[in-house]
Amino acid sequence: MARVLEHILLPLDLSEVSKPLALSVAELASRYKSRVTLLHVIEEAMVIHVAGGYDVASLIRSIENNARKRMEEIRKLMEEKGVSVVVHEDVPMGNPGAIISEVAEEVGATEIVMGSKGLGIFRILPLGSTVRETIKISRKPVLRLKTYKEDGQVKVAYNTRLFRKILLGVDRNTSKSMIDYAVNAASIDDGKVVLAHVIEPPLEEPAYEVKNVFKYGEKAGEENGVEVEIVVARGRPDKMLTAIATQMEASSILVGRTVEKRLSELILGSTLDRLLAICELPLMVYPL
Repeated sequence: MARVLEHILLPLDLSEVSKPLALSVAELASRYKSRVTLLHVIEEAMVIHVAGGYDVASLIRSIENNARKRMEEIRKLMEEKGVSVVVHEDVPMGNPGAIISEVAEEVGATEIVMGSKGLGIFRILPLGSTVRETIKISRKPVLRLKTYKEDGQVKVAYNTRLFRKILLGVDRNTSKSMIDYAVNAASIDDGKVVLAHVIEPPLEEPAYEVKNVFKYGEKAGEENGVEVEIVVARGRPDKMLTAIATQMEASSILVGRTVEKRLSELILGSTLDRLLAICELPLMVYPL
């Protein structure tokens, strides 16, 4: 198994969020001895939207040249932090989520790290939509770092000991590989894993599959010298997971991306979508 955060793919939209996000990732990469690949994707739909009446080929060349220059500046800033950083050789154009996922496979990234907010080069489409699209299709874990503004400055919410206390949201689809991932991550920071399961009415107790996940988690923790705690609560999963994380002072939340859809999720949005909207902590999404 590859080391957690061994190779980070960092997509940047080159908005005001990009530099603070890159410097934060550089700090994490320095701590976890990660190498980083930077990527910028030109969104085709945005070019078409803006290019009416203009020479599209010239516009794309201009965007590419500007992107290469900006990415090189960011690479140098990150390298000053002692991090091994390369800029992806291409500036591809197309659907950002799909391209980000493809490049992650191509370069052998272990994780994709993205900011929660940002604006594309033409300030039309929010980065949040790209994060969701990437999470939907990526076969790599995606780490979303919350970005926000304070006194006019862009900030990134994270703890340098990202894996000090991982709150792992458990359901029937939670895989052994996801448990192993959490335990391995926690071991890097001499950390702890909290297995949290939220029972939704009308159920009264955890399902059989969830109980098996708990057993496997306890065994994996014991074998790797990582403390594992089990928490069971009742209510709406997104609200309860964030409440438990706050109460237990978690440093990050890890959830799985499931393809299962229920009628309530189609109406109200999935638990993952709601977590992306309300969670202030670093949120890792693991593909199941």
